[in-house]
Amino acid sequence: MLLLFHLLRDTQLNYGRRLIRRCVPALFALSNTLAAKGDLDKALEVIRKAISVKPDTSIAHNNEGVILTSKGQLDPAITAFKKAIELDAKNIQAHYNLGNVYVKMKQYDAARASFKDALNLNSGYTQCYVELANIDRLLGKNEEMFNNQGLALLTQNNVGGALLAFEQAVKANP
Repeated sequence: MLLLFHLLRDTQLNYGRRLIRRCVPALFALSNTLAAKGDLDKALEVIRKAISVKPDTSIAHNNEGVILTSKGQLDPAITAFKKAIELDAKNIQAHYNLGNVYVKMKQYDAARASFKDALNLNSGYTQCYVELANIDRLLGKNEEMFNNQGLALLTQNNVGGALLAFEQAVKANP
């Protein structure tokens, strides 16, 4: 009888684990909803539950990084984004988010590298060019700034605006 009880309990636990693993997307959604409502502590708790259930999910680590960034916890956010990238090197959003954290920390070379990694995955990622242009502006690199603005405009099929930006780049460094 005792053996039957343990077998039944183990079967129920395994079923429960499988059920929870299938609910991970619901945990993502709940975490995102809580974060959108400003309840970052609860959102972080929920996304960490999702990570504990399915630790090999790049999206969960990326979401954790976003929440940590919103809470101003930049070093742990970097760790979360790097884990997301380790699990899925093609997670373009994790590269982009990591770049934004580096900008907040004024680590512009690391930010530039992260944005370029994202662009290597998708050369049409407009916002990466915009962020690179912002870094260049902060560093007084006008030629690069205008070039990145031009590339951003090209990704939006704004050829006229791109040409103007590229002309400004040439004027910045004749």
